[in-house]
Amino acid sequence: MDSHQPFRTCIACHRKRPKNQLLRIVRTPAGKLEVDLEQRKAGRGAYLCFAQACFEQAVKRRAVTRHLKISPPADFLQLLLKNLARQSRTVKPQTY
Repeated sequence: MDSHQPFRTCIACHRKRPKNQLLRIVRTPAGKLEVDLEQRKAGRGAYLCFAQACFEQAVKRRAVTRHLKISPPADFLQLLLKNLARQSRTVKPQTY
């Protein structure tokens, strides 16, 4: 049986990667921003690479605001940065 690997695009660098190699940010139906580690929460989602450069580029370009149509508070950006650092150590990058 052929397993399908879904690909998503990073909101900062615009590279397509397997979904499990990206961090999902979600705007919930209640209008809150959350980091979706399980990638299953309901709401509008955006994906970000685990690279520090992609995080910085996303902040500089206001990519989260543009893609999720909500402005992230500063404490959310700090939470996002911590999750990126933690997840980048657990995921082995692959090239395609």
